Amino acid sequence: MYINDLGDSVKVVKINFEFNDQIHDALLLKDSTFVVIGTYTDTTATDTKPFVARVDSLGNVLWFKTHNNPGNKDEILKNMAATPDGGYIFGGSEPNGPNSFQDLFLIKLDSVGDFEWKQNYGIPNYSEFEGHVTVCKNGGYAIAGSIVRFLTPPPFPTSDGQRGLIRVDSVGNVLWQKDFGTSTFNEIFRTARELSNGDFICMGVSMHIHNNQEINDINLTRLDSAGNLIWSRDYAYNAAHVMDIPNDLIITSDGGFAVTGFITNVACCRRNDVFILKVDDQGLITSLNSGFQEVPVAWKVYPNPTQGQVSIPQNKDLVRIQLFNLKGQLLQEIQPNRSSETMVNIEGSPGMYFLRFQMEDGSISSTKIIKQ
Repeated sequence: MYINDLGDSVKVVKINFEFNDQIHDALLLKDSTFVVIGTYTDTTATDTKPFVARVDSLGNVLWFKTHNNPGNKDEILKNMAATPDGGYIFGGSEPNGPNSFQDLFLIKLDSVGDFEWKQNYGIPNYSEFEGHVTVCKNGGYAIAGSIVRFLTPPPFPTSDGQRGLIRVDSVGNVLWQKDFGTSTFNEIFRTARELSNGDFICMGVSMHIHNNQEINDINLTRLDSAGNLIWSRDYAYNAAHVMDIPNDLIITSDGGFAVTGFITNVACCRRNDVFILKVDDQGLITSLNSGFQEVPVAWKVYPNPTQGQVSIPQNKDLVRIQLFNLKGQLLQEIQPNRSSETMVNIEGSPGMYFLRFQMEDGSISSTKIIKQ
């Protein structure tokens, strides 16, 4: 679909590959042709296969090629990008064995869609999802996704996962891999972009617990060129415990970032609202009347109630943690770990306690903890 600068539809181009097909991503080339990736099911098989094709501005197919592993089913494509040599790279995830575990993958193609190489990325007995690929300015690629540990095995698993970014060289060899998040939530990076100075801005989903339910928050994490954490911020809509589902990330002309997605206002994903969240280069909200706020540390403490130990997620702006009893007496003062989550042991008898958090800007928040 062609859309003008007012958002009006100008032209719709139908592409018929003569299969049951879906397009997942597309690139507009300088000659007004398109390269698209997607999945299809042909008339002789039931499993889906990835394809890449080039079509002209009228939807005529110039070439069509498939790249799947024999016997491998249900490859999930995430996105594609043009490479400096005139070729293309696309990423996604696919099954890595009989137990429904997933690996990330990259496939590199030349300028006419022919296969050059493929690399898989995974940990045994873990699943990796998403696989958004970014072409890096000084060579190689970055892959955004999540690493999920199954607490109970498929097909009906419970799990936790961490947001992850993998940096690879020009032929897909791993240079470094970094993971972020807590050990108690199932979180994910959906997109990563490289900034002009070599930093990475990653967008995804973080979690907090409300009434014993996991609630989706929006996460932005900025890393340096070696994957070291610069800052990480979580955002929630209108101080309410609704599900925030981010879908895309844009680097804006002022050096900040915009996140787009939707909010589920009621259960079962009905009556959704779309949103745009605008922040500056430090992740501070600049949207006017957006209804968003940063998620306070107090929301992220888990488990609560607890048998005695609670986890506080990593936050570089958190400078002090204090534990009080119901009488307001200070029981512990804890130095937060700025490079990973902080564990607090509540050694007193069962009952109510309070955790108090002081941030680098001087702001204070607190939360109630129930020890069982």
